[in-house]
Amino acid sequence: MSARRRRQADPAAALPRDLSLLGEAVELADGHLPADDVEAVRALLARAEERQNLATGRTVVALLGATGSGKSSLFNALLGREVARVAARRPTTHQPLAAVWGDDDAADLLDWLGVPERTLAGDGPGGLVLLDLPDIDSTVADHRRVAARMAGRVDVLVWVLDPQKYADGIVHEDFLEPMAAHADVTLVALNQVDTLPAGERAAVLADLTRLLARDGLDGVEVHAVSAREGTGVPELRERIAAVAEGRRAAQLRLAADVRTAAAELARA
Repeated sequence: MSARRRRQADPAAALPRDLSLLGEAVELADGHLPADDVEAVRALLARAEERQNLATGRTVVALLGATGSGKSSLFNALLGREVARVAARRPTTHQPLAAVWGDDDAADLLDWLGVPERTLAGDGPGGLVLLDLPDIDSTVADHRRVAARMAGRVDVLVWVLDPQKYADGIVHEDFLEPMAAHADVTLVALNQVDTLPAGERAAVLADLTRLLARDGLDGVEVHAVSAREGTGVPELRERIAAVAEGRRAAQLRLAADVRTAAAELARA
């Protein structure tokens, strides 16, 4: 987290007040601002209420990325067993797949998210639900829509990038830059670092960090990993577990949504 964000008041603690103020603003805006903008904020308020009433002890962490980034391989590596289908044929992931840690199956939460495929992961990080999502740039339109919808609902976003496409415009311009307000609930994993010569890894990581800062995501953690060789996977697993056990991510995510919606309303 950057020093600038650390100095700000706790957004999770301010969430009830901010939701109330946003509700007042949207009522005042009704009939005066474009209907689409007003309805978008109303949809957010409804979504926020639903999420706060569902599995409050659960944290939903999603792996997102472009074709070939190795999301499913990383999902399997984090889980410690082969669950997600991995193949050379693209796209591989057709619909969201959830791994659920803990005593219950988080059924209501996953129904709300629209995740049909689920597996119990057993003991582990308290309250964690890990999702493997379709590619954000899939050649199948339905897959792209599912990935975009899920990016708008999950608590924590782990962007899985690879050395060949880490600077891809679709990832940065369509997703990362518009979600700059969500830096507190964003992690980045540069996968397949085993394909880079050892002497080039530092330069690629530095360039990726520069691009993220340009997107407004300065200070976001970047993890160098290799799902195939296991490099960096234990550290990423521990970081995700810590986020889940902190039980604040859902509130931080909604707080970022509120900030984004308020800014959109102000621009309208």
